[in-house]
Amino acid sequence: MQLRHYQRVALDRARAEFRAGRRRVLLVAPTGAGKTIVISAIATGHIDRGGRVLVVVHRRELIAQTVRKLNDAGIARVGVIAAGEAADPAAAVQVASIQTLLARESLPDASLIVFDEAHHYVTEEWGAFPEQYAKARIVGVTATPERGDGTPLGDLFDSMVVIASVRELTDLGFLVPCDVIAPPRKTRTLCDDPIGAWRKHADGRPTVVFASSVDAARELADRFEAEGVRAACVDGTMSTATRDARLEAFASGDLDVITNVFVLTEGWDAPRAEICMLARGCTSTGTYLQMVGRVLRPSPGKSSARLIDLRGAVHDHGLPDEGRTFSLEGRAISGGAAPVKTCPTCSLVVALAIQTCPGCGFAFPPASCDPDIVGLTKIERDDRERGYFASLVEQARLRGYKTGWAGYKFREKFGRFPAKLLREHVARERLAA
Repeated sequence: MQLRHYQRVALDRARAEFRAGRRRVLLVAPTGAGKTIVISAIATGHIDRGGRVLVVVHRRELIAQTVRKLNDAGIARVGVIAAGEAADPAAAVQVASIQTLLARESLPDASLIVFDEAHHYVTEEWGAFPEQYAKARIVGVTATPERGDGTPLGDLFDSMVVIASVRELTDLGFLVPCDVIAPPRKTRTLCDDPIGAWRKHADGRPTVVFASSVDAARELADRFEAEGVRAACVDGTMSTATRDARLEAFASGDLDVITNVFVLTEGWDAPRAEICMLARGCTSTGTYLQMVGRVLRPSPGKSSARLIDLRGAVHDHGLPDEGRTFSLEGRAISGGAAPVKTCPTCSLVVALAIQTCPGCGFAFPPASCDPDIVGLTKIERDDRERGYFASLVEQARLRGYKTGWAGYKFREKFGRFPAKLLREHVARERLAA
């Protein structure tokens, strides 16, 4: 295996954590960081010292994919623990789903446990296992160290190593840059029709659409097809063969749009995908980053990616490559809160400090964002800050709170009180009266 420099550094840091007495180390590896290579390097070193490795995945469907990736990374012999699969108990590396392990009385010997997509596991689930693994070392890997309910992973891990950031991988060329098209503030409903937004902002590029429900995903695929776009939906109710055939059609270029709800949020690699469309809201930062991560991998002829965010999730969770801090305690994922603004001519979302739109060359005048603009626009940092404050003011109005509540909630997110925005709001209210 040829490790990249940052992978070697991360591997050394993980080993140092174990030498320091830590037994449960979490590796944070963004999309494209090569987590399977790092896992394989850790596993190979452990096997060379006479150890045995158990790799745990959170869905049975991921077993074959995990085995294939371990084979590709240099581990030729991998046993599978699953119903209907031929067992190879002598293999030093075994792969199983958490559901399979929980259902079995006999568990494989292992001195190293690897949790893939570690944010899916809870203490109670792993606690169901006997003391057989009490002395085993544990390595978890995830791009987003936050469960769906926002809780951190400190109950399962006692140390964390961040392999690389999205920005670092982009600068190194292992990910492509991603721009964002979104409304100037978060909305309760879609700010534009997904088909029209795709026609205007996707330029026919290969697209993955995340919808709010299975029915909505199917309807969108049908509408795309009716418009002459090669599209299909994948969902959890269809057979594995049908789902795999549609994903293969997308990967090979026979489909240009694939719609879903959560099936493709993680564990799906399609470097051909260039556009991520969020035709839904998103309350979880982890889910937001996982969805956007589907389009960040490079491929021949692909120089960039784009997020078309139809409800303005970017205002809550930040631009894809913003700096973020991860923690095992308290707030699991923080940062990504820098304000953004939207180009009024090409709808690109950019950082507040940007003076000239990189998409179309528009020169931003001071206070270029009108918070009453509707529809999609390119989001800059100033727009994001104003849009977030406007949404807080609206929440305060609906709940019967004083406007000051919006100011304090704003400070919780951005670390400062929005005195200027509050003054502007008061002035507008007076003019309206």
